[in-house]
Order: sequence, then C-alpha cells, then structure tokens
Amino acid sequence: MHFLCLHGAGTNSGIFEAQTAALRYELGGDHTYDFVEGVMQLPKASAIDKVVAGDFGYFGYFKPDDCNSFHKALDDLELFIQKEGPFDGVIGFSQGATLASALLFRHLGPSTGGELDAHRTPKADELPFKCAVFLSGYSPLDWTCMHAQQMQGSTISIPTAHIWGVNERGDFGGPQELQELCDSQAAYFHEHSGGHEVPGAKNRKDLIQSANAIKRMLSSL
Repeated sequence: MHFLCLHGAGTNSGIFEAQTAALRYELGGDHTYDFVEGVMQLPKASAIDKVVAGDFGYFGYFKPDDCNSFHKALDDLELFIQKEGPFDGVIGFSQGATLASALLFRHLGPSTGGELDAHRTPKADELPFKCAVFLSGYSPLDWTCMHAQQMQGSTISIPTAHIWGVNERGDFGGPQELQELCDSQAAYFHEHSGGHEVPGAKNRKDLIQSANAIKRMLSSL
C-alpha cells in the first residue's frame, strides 16, 4: 500500500515521519509512505516543545479559521495527488487528518459527478483514496468552512481507522465526531491512554493496539 502522509499544524513532514516511525514499523515493511509538508508557516505546536529543540521551520496546510486558506489547501492537495499519485491510502494527524477527510467530503458533495449509489455516495473507486487513517483527526465540518447542512446524508464510505487519546482535547467536535461521519461498518478505532499525539514506543500496548486497528482496516480492503 502506498500512503500519503499529512502532518499536524505547527510541525513538519520530518517530525511526522519521526512521530509515526514506531507505528509504521508495527505495520510491516510492505507499505510505502510519501510525507508531504505544508506550505503555510505557523507557530511551533506547543505539544512538541519537549521533543523538538531549535527552529527547523514549522508549517501547516491552512491557517485556522481562514476559509480561503482552507479551500486553497484542498485545491493544492487535489493537484498534488493528480501529479504524484495515485495513493492507496492517506494517514493524517490532527490538521492533516482534517484536510484529508475534507477532501473526501468534497468528493461526496452535491456537485460531485459520476455514478452514485442508493445513498447518493460516489463509489469508492471515484474517491482519491481506498482507505484512511485518522490520528487525532477532527471533523472538517462547520469550523473549516464546510457546513454540515450542505453535507447532510454524506458518509465517508471507504474503510477508516481512527486513533485518538483518552485525554484528547474536546474542541472542534473531537475525533469521535469524525468517526461518526464514517461508515460504521468500515470504521476501526483505538482509544489510547495518551492525549493529542501519535502512539509511540513509550507505551507498547497502545502502539500494538493502534497498529492492530489499522491492520484490521487494511484486511477489509
């Protein structure tokens, strides 16, 4: 499987590569990963202060609460996938997960062409990914200029894995809300003992359970 990897706001692709190293190791060596860096310079995420020293440049894909920035990020991501894809799946953390899920919803919007199923959902082969891994992912609706009433009845139908922390912050709907926007029959999840972070080697039990949730998702393809 070839995965597109989208980092969180106020970090960079190198940090996300390090954050996911243990998780990717547990997934095995049959997968490839393309880490794409945001172009919007943002303040360093406070959560990484203890693990990253110095100024290496910290980025995001869009400015929070800026609709123009958000939609440009979606356009840029579409163009990147057209040029560098195809990708079998996407792995996104925090803002990266929000952007990935927003792209999927864009393809599910009322203006989408192509063949629809009985629920007016495009078939999976029309979507940019076959599966998605959302790490501490937040719903793209409402706060990122995608209004819930416009997406009523839309569901992310591809297999998804949702990993979040029991101490996850509760603003912007939370990871559980994003899970509820996905097909319940194709959504796999693990709630780890941490917070807004990628499970790593410091807690092997959570690491293994997170990897197993992703493996179950992959086995459903």
